[in-house]
Amino acid sequence: MITTDLGSVTAYAEAVAQGYTGTKEEFGKLLANYTQTAEKVAEDKAAAEQAMESAKESADRASASEQNAKASEDAVLQKLAEAKTEVDASVEAGKKSKTDLNKSIADSAKAKTALDESIKSANGSKSALDKTVEQANVLDASLSSNIVDGTQLNKDITASGNKAVSDINSASAKALEDINTTGTAKLDAVNKAAEAIVADREQIATNKEDIGSLKEDISNKITKFYASNQGETHITDSDNGKIQDMMIYGKSSQDGTPTPENPVEIKSVVNPTVKIVGKNLLKATLQTTTKNGVTCTVNGDGSYTLNGTATSRAEFWAIGGYTNNVKIPLNPTKKYVLKGTGYSRVQLHVGTADHTIVSGDGKGIILTNMAGVAFVLIRVESGFTADNLTIYLQLEEGSTSTTYEPYHEQTVTLPYTLNAIPVSSGGNVVIDGQQYIADYVDIEKGVLVRCVLRKVIRNATGYGLIGNNNLFYFDIREYASANNGYCNYYIADGDLQDKHIRFDGPRVYIKDDSITSLSEFNSKYENGLEVVYIHRPYTETNLTTEQAQALKELVTYYPVTNISVNSEQLDGYTVFNYPISMAEGWNYVKQQIGDTRDYIYDMDLQSAEAYVNSEYAVALTELEV
Repeated sequence: MITTDLGSVTAYAEAVAQGYTGTKEEFGKLLANYTQTAEKVAEDKAAAEQAMESAKESADRASASEQNAKASEDAVLQKLAEAKTEVDASVEAGKKSKTDLNKSIADSAKAKTALDESIKSANGSKSALDKTVEQANVLDASLSSNIVDGTQLNKDITASGNKAVSDINSASAKALEDINTTGTAKLDAVNKAAEAIVADREQIATNKEDIGSLKEDISNKITKFYASNQGETHITDSDNGKIQDMMIYGKSSQDGTPTPENPVEIKSVVNPTVKIVGKNLLKATLQTTTKNGVTCTVNGDGSYTLNGTATSRAEFWAIGGYTNNVKIPLNPTKKYVLKGTGYSRVQLHVGTADHTIVSGDGKGIILTNMAGVAFVLIRVESGFTADNLTIYLQLEEGSTSTTYEPYHEQTVTLPYTLNAIPVSSGGNVVIDGQQYIADYVDIEKGVLVRCVLRKVIRNATGYGLIGNNNLFYFDIREYASANNGYCNYYIADGDLQDKHIRFDGPRVYIKDDSITSLSEFNSKYENGLEVVYIHRPYTETNLTTEQAQALKELVTYYPVTNISVNSEQLDGYTVFNYPISMAEGWNYVKQQIGDTRDYIYDMDLQSAEAYVNSEYAVALTELEV
């Protein structure tokens, strides 16, 4: 018979065996929060005890087979090993719980220390408060005493003051009566004099302001009527101010005589751009750059500053390049001057539309017989050292350079085609001595007025014979008010000869003896014929708000203004009033009335009012009207 003594198997005994030093009660408390683990251990312990009991019973029955007993013993040992593993895990969990518990205790100790400090501080504050209350009680007692004394003093002062006031009132009443009696007249006189002085001063200020305003208004409002040339208008007596009453007229023409075999394009003022610049016509586009040791810096006012030594020739393109694209259009009948650099080794070169290059020596360049400028080149010769050398790029009309002025520009582009038909009489504008019925833009009213129609006609509606002549006609919706106009295939002069066209009321007639049938005619001109003709009634279309506003804001510059109306085809024609300078205005007035005195416009503020009522004001008013 084999007997196995398992001894007492408990979690605490196992923990002690692993090094735990606490009491059994402390271990129990530690494991109180780990009910599940304890229950598991208990279950395992019960299983072990059950296994031990089974082993004992097996041992009692082991007489038949020692081998079976040994197997039972092994099974029991396995169960014990598993139980021990579970216990070990519980011990580890218990150790962690103890650590967490110790940390909580430490935190609680810190909190208690802080609480003790707060209580101590509160006790100190209470002591100070008690002391303050004690002092306040003492002060209150003193104050009560002072109030009693002050009340009595106030009574005494009141009694004395009332008497003094009564005495003063009596004396002052007597004095006031005397003053009123003797001084009222003088006071009235003084007040009247003061009022008069104030009024005079106010009137003087008003007069001064009015006179100053009058002179300023005169300076700003003296205008001169001017009918421009077609294209560019060069004004040399302009002042800074708004352009008034501007009209922009169209124009149409053909470069040659049209025939059915050789049609000629009808050109007009297409998408005209109103451009206004000062005397300086050169808008440089060169940006700050360095070439061959020389840096050319943009100064922001149209001028450039050079610095550095040229290791070889350095060239800077102010505008354009080696092309024939015109950047600045010029009038070939006029002279222009390009301001020099002052240094012979720093030169300006100008290229024309026909690739002609005009070079300067630093003293400037005079341009003649040039239709336009394609480029302006700044050239620094090799070896030259530039030390803050400033170049003022200015191109102006004339043969002598004047004081530098930065480039100024205003532009307004209109998306319209403005046409015009030459007439012998009844035109609405005269261009180069020729009367025209022309489309126009009235800037003051903000409208586009159509007097001329431009359209493509096709599919003639009729055919007839005048004698032996073949005549074709179109029925048009818009009524033609004159018998002449333009056509790209036929001459439109009002005559009805062979290869001519005539505009006559609701019909357009074409005479062509080479075509003998309507179908042949319509087949030949299946793409249509372009015609331009006068029509009635004229039509008005409002400009857009943006267009009208932009046009009304156009201004001139002092002392020179260049105004142009250019388009994709022909230049437009303008008529307008513009402000002129004070001196120029008086000179203009004197010329009109034949006065040669030099002091007329040189007046001060004191004489301005007298001038307003003079004959010169009357003459000026008449001229303005």
